[in-house]
Parts: sequence; C-alpha cells; structure tokens
Amino acid sequence: MNLTEKNLNKISLFFLILLIFIPKIKLIDINFFRQGIKLDDFIVLYYLLLIIIIYGFNLVIKFKFILFIFIWFILAFLINSDSNYVLNFIILVRFVEYLIIFYLIYNCKNYHYEISLFLCLFVYANTLLSIFQSYGLIGGFSSYEYLEAGHSWLERPYGLTGGSWELGALLPIYFFILLRLKIFNKNTIRLIFLCVLLTLILTQNRTAITGFILAVLLILFNASQNKKKLVIIYIIFFMSAIFILYFYYNILYNSRLKVFYDLYFLLQNYTNLLNFVNEIKMVDASLYYRINLWDEIINYWLSNYINIIIGVGWYKYLYIENGLLRILTTFGVFLFIIILIKLKKNTYTPEFTYILIISLTIDLVVSFKFTIALAIYLIFFQNKLLKL
Repeated sequence: MNLTEKNLNKISLFFLILLIFIPKIKLIDINFFRQGIKLDDFIVLYYLLLIIIIYGFNLVIKFKFILFIFIWFILAFLINSDSNYVLNFIILVRFVEYLIIFYLIYNCKNYHYEISLFLCLFVYANTLLSIFQSYGLIGGFSSYEYLEAGHSWLERPYGLTGGSWELGALLPIYFFILLRLKIFNKNTIRLIFLCVLLTLILTQNRTAITGFILAVLLILFNASQNKKKLVIIYIIFFMSAIFILYFYYNILYNSRLKVFYDLYFLLQNYTNLLNFVNEIKMVDASLYYRINLWDEIINYWLSNYINIIIGVGWYKYLYIENGLLRILTTFGVFLFIIILIKLKKNTYTPEFTYILIISLTIDLVVSFKFTIALAIYLIFFQNKLLKL
C-alpha cells in the first residue's frame, strides 16, 4: 500500500464519521422534491471528487452486484411507460451515492476499533437526544426541516436521524456490529443494548422493537450451551410479558403499542377480510394507509408480465412503507429472490431476521443512514460481498 492509499483510508474514515453523525441538514430546496439537497449529499460528492483526483476515472468497480442492481433499475423504469422519470432520476442519484458509500466504507475496513468507538458514542448520543426530544427540551432535524423543541413530531424522537422510523431501524444494526466485533467488554455491550432498547421504546417503532428483541433472543439461543433451559426461560419470559401487558393495559393506552390490543379484539370479531381492513382505519390510521398503498402498488405491479419479471422502477411514491415490497416491485421477482439470497449469505441469521421484520413496515431502501449501517455490517463481516 502506497502513501496515497494510506492517506485515502484516513480521509475515508473521517468522511464516514461525518456521515454517521451529521443530522439531516437541508441546504437547497427543490420544488418537486421536498427533502431537497442535504449536507450529507455534498459530503458524498466531495469524497467522489477526491477519489477522481487521486485515481482519475480508472476506478475499479469492486461491488459488481450493486452495480448490476443499479443498471437493472435503469432498465426497469425506462421500460415502464408510466414511470415518474423525475422521481426515478432522483433515486438513481441516490443509488450512485450508495455505491460511493460502499466504496468509502471498504476503504475503512481496517479501522474496526476506531469505527466501533464512534458507533458506541453514536448510540449513547442518540439515547440522550431521544430522551431530551421526547420531553420537549431540544429540537431536531427531520428529512424536511428543522423541528423546534416541543414539536409534536418529536414526541417520537428523531435523534440524529431523519425520523423516528430511521432511528429505530438504524440503532439495532449498530448494536449487532458492536456485538460481533467483540472489541468492548460484556458490561459495555449490555449498556449499549439497554440504550438501544430504551431508544426503540421512546420511538415507539413497533416492528423495530419486535425484530430487535427476536434477533437478540436468537443470538442468545445460538450462544447458549444449554438450549433446553434457555427455551424454558424464553417461554416464561413471553408468558410473563403477555400477563403484564394484559393487566396493565392503561400503561400503554396512549402509546402506539396499544394497537396490538385493538387488533387482537378485532380478530376476535373477524368476519371477512374487507370488513377487517376497513375496521383497521379506526384502530391504526397508519396501518390502514399502508394496506391501501400496498394494495395499489401490488395491483399495478401485477398488471403485466414485464412488470412482474423486470419490475416497475421507483413507483410514483417516494415511500411505500415496506422494504420487501419496494424491492419486489422495483426490481421484479427474479432479482428480488437473488437479493434476498445474497443478503442471507452475507448476514448472520438473527440480523437477517431483524432486517426482514423491520422491512415489513419501513421502506429501508430509501434510508441514507440505514444504508451506511448495513454497508458497515456487510463489509466488516462478510467480505464475500466483494465477490458478488
């Protein structure tokens, strides 16, 4: 490794730390794109210019499978006559940023200790910020604008991310990275676990809480030498949790977690699917919105065989609140299966399970910060990614 490559790795580490910690600060407004151009977009662009200055345009494409997805996406939305070309162009730029991020993190792959230290600080910082934001003491940056302290959106805190959904999805990935690297002692890992769990509870991110707890239980089960004893402990844990929640309903009455009660009572009176979906509107408006949105997108995707096979590109909505459905409809059924297989091969089972669960109600593909976290995980633990 020459001096230039060593300097590039240090520069890459600096840029990565910036991208991890920098909040969603919008610098330029765009009429047709409410999120606008943010500070982190300029950081990625500046890094790309540095790479071009150092290497010229003779860059070696290391992540061939990601590049393949990039080209497939272009093909999908060009073939689809109903594509929103402006939105697809914006997403195309975002995919270019993702490719640059993977390359940036690849250049940081030897800085395990340094990155672990900053990820640990990131978890602590977001836990403190979440507490302060949820009590209306400080403001935060959303994907659209700065929110003053006490803003209603911050009742579910954003931390240093663009939304409570992104914060809830992101922190467990960082916990898994810190756990797998084994740089910190067990007490520190336990503290990080408690911080992540507390933050998830504050964000009221139901799928993240469910996925995180299940993934941690799977990790404990795989590490246990007495699995029968652990199964008994798990059964007691779940029965106790159900018992406590049932008799302390009022604790959750003003919480989004209350929906589990309401859905349970709806299912008791279930007559047919149409009535059930309509009744969900009275129980959980966000779930009702998601179901109707998914129904529209699935019907459009199934409208012809080309859509099913190749995909429709980025359908007319920026967010569709389901990462799995996003991949399926954007890239088609064949690439959807390939992506899941590749992801499974490059992640441990608990983490793969977590990603699947949170993808049920969160459109992770569009999350800049989640992509950074996932890229760190994949490059640090599964260098097979470079061979895809």
